Amino acid sequence: SVSVSVSHTHTLLSVKTTHNFSCSQWDEENMTFLKNMGAKSTGLSFNWCDIEKTPGQYNWTYVDWTVSQVAQNNLVPFAYSGNTPDWALDATNKGLGYRFPPLPQYMTNFSNFFTMLAARYKGKVQYYEFWNEQNGCGWTQPGCANSNQAGAYAPYLCAWYKAMKAGNPDAVLSVGGLDYNEQVTQGYQYIEDLYTHGAQDCFDAVAIHPYGTMDPGHELHWQAINDTFNVLQKHGDSHKPIIVGEYGWNTNDESKKSANLNVVLQQLKATYTQVSFAMYLALSDLPGTPDSGHGYGLCSQNTPAETLSPRASYTTFQQFNKTF
Repeated sequence: SVSVSVSHTHTLLSVKTTHNFSCSQWDEENMTFLKNMGAKSTGLSFNWCDIEKTPGQYNWTYVDWTVSQVAQNNLVPFAYSGNTPDWALDATNKGLGYRFPPLPQYMTNFSNFFTMLAARYKGKVQYYEFWNEQNGCGWTQPGCANSNQAGAYAPYLCAWYKAMKAGNPDAVLSVGGLDYNEQVTQGYQYIEDLYTHGAQDCFDAVAIHPYGTMDPGHELHWQAINDTFNVLQKHGDSHKPIIVGEYGWNTNDESKKSANLNVVLQQLKATYTQVSFAMYLALSDLPGTPDSGHGYGLCSQNTPAETLSPRASYTTFQQFNKTF
């Protein structure tokens, strides 16, 4: 494992976008709004199943374009990577690549892909995570019962880490964002289990999703950040940054959402110096949600025009003191 230093600065000002894979106008609109609101970072997605739909045949066109858009707007990307292609899955698991890792006979393909990914974007993308909410609904067990499955995830995390470092030794590689909302009281045990299963040298950072509530003092699941840091510190890894990979509030109360956002940004900036990235979800409401003034979005979507209109919470982010 390498020693990683991620400065506690502008990457706290991160906002994820929703992607429309057939509409570059939509992505450009998102980038413009991120730039205008003063965001310093955003998310990217590298889905193995989309890039290598057929073994050995790679389509980088869309992801190349998104990487270039992020660079043109001076945003620091934090990239999801994962999602197994159907050809590397058991027949019963096809279409479930977000939950199931590849069969053993496809681990060479797995390693080749992630080495190629890291090398391709060396100098452009440095920060990656492997998988998403694998302690919740993002792993193999039915009913989202994966809180005790760190031992099954660890070998794939280590294989990914080795492959990515072969492609870019300078990459900062994170445990996939853990489901760690206020109902998940012992999410830290999953991190502890990664150490138990020998994965200490297979991650440079830990990503969590500490969703809070609308109640004062519970804007984020603050205890999740503290508990995660305590586990890292216990194992001599207090230098490894914590990444708040998702947070936000699904509400039509823009006044309250704005107040929450201001509290979280102030607290992260002033107090939680072990947090590097903090990624608000999302710039606009998630796909499939009725856009009638409610949802996670800092903006409203105007359809079918594929444009955005700022909400009060967008202005709150825009006006936040971004001097660190």
